[in-house]
Amino acid sequence: MSGVQSVQLIPGPARDTEPPDAVLRIVRGNDGKALHYILSSPLGRLGYRNKPVGVVPVPTLKDPVLLLSGLFQELDHLARQPVDGLTEEERRAGVRTIQSLGNNLYADLFPDELKEEYWRLVALRNAGKINSLLVLSDEPWIPWEMVLPYEDDQPEEDFLCMGWRFSRWCASRGLAPQLQVQAAQLVAPALDLEYVQAERRYFEELARRNLTVRPPITRRGAFLELMETGGVQLCHIASHGRFDAADVDRSPIIMEDDELLPTDLAPVHTRGLRQERPLIFLNACHAGRVDFTLTGIGGWAQRVVDHLAATAFIGAYWEVHDELAAGFAAAFYDELGQGALLGDALRAARRVTRARQPANPTWLAYTLYGHPNAQVKVGR
Repeated sequence: MSGVQSVQLIPGPARDTEPPDAVLRIVRGNDGKALHYILSSPLGRLGYRNKPVGVVPVPTLKDPVLLLSGLFQELDHLARQPVDGLTEEERRAGVRTIQSLGNNLYADLFPDELKEEYWRLVALRNAGKINSLLVLSDEPWIPWEMVLPYEDDQPEEDFLCMGWRFSRWCASRGLAPQLQVQAAQLVAPALDLEYVQAERRYFEELARRNLTVRPPITRRGAFLELMETGGVQLCHIASHGRFDAADVDRSPIIMEDDELLPTDLAPVHTRGLRQERPLIFLNACHAGRVDFTLTGIGGWAQRVVDHLAATAFIGAYWEVHDELAAGFAAAFYDELGQGALLGDALRAARRVTRARQPANPTWLAYTLYGHPNAQVKVGR
């Protein structure tokens, strides 16, 4: 494939934020039916700058529903289970299913060359020489966070998002290495979501951290105005979402009076918020679902990164449990408030949510687009 080896990460300019230790660049082939992999190390800590590590054919790559329907059906089912009241047998069965799904991703999507090189990276990480891993990919659907490496002759390994200070990014824009959050905006229409109220209360408490917290936005027009005027560096959206398989750019977020679409994030109307390079957290549960759907994360992630120039975007690949989702967000913001780097804050939120109920895959559902080593300072 022409040009694959020349693709490189362009980190943002910060004196005290290191680039990721390892970057896994994943490129779709010219026919759209294969994934090409390149490992790189901006600081040379892997012993090389760029190294091709194989190709995997993926015939259904152009159709995310065909590619991921079986995987996400099982994860959606597990996410709908009650958090409390599972028997020990049910809990173990859920954990086994999640592990099996993650290991299948490793078997199916990691070429042999990458598998071999991955375990060398694990050895470097375990020796304390590297810690952060960025997936740089131009496809938004595959949950790389969920890959669970396993080989009989290698030490036990956790999911990628737990073993590493992990994030992903689009190849189209440079990474922002830091963000000062002085003002926050909650977008939370008054829908029938019990735990959205918990997120409302949490944001009210954030005002005590020397942070300006604006009154919640509930209607579409107010959100569109926010994009034009800016003035906040953190925007947290707690609502329903729905996926349109025929057109990812029509996957809406439900407001009290209307719907928000990824296409609403047109550059001509987002200048104000774009200048802030904000952190956007889309904590959308999925209503009215029958059978399999995706969350529309791909359409939103690409638009938020490209048209809002976001420092970071967080959203869920599949359905999440309301209670666990609210707790996940609170744990993430708490970690940021204590000075954790962006990737570490999200990993800590996963750890807290996993401990609450490891058989529910909500802890694994979230993806982070951003610099894994970014410094996000909350408050003035």
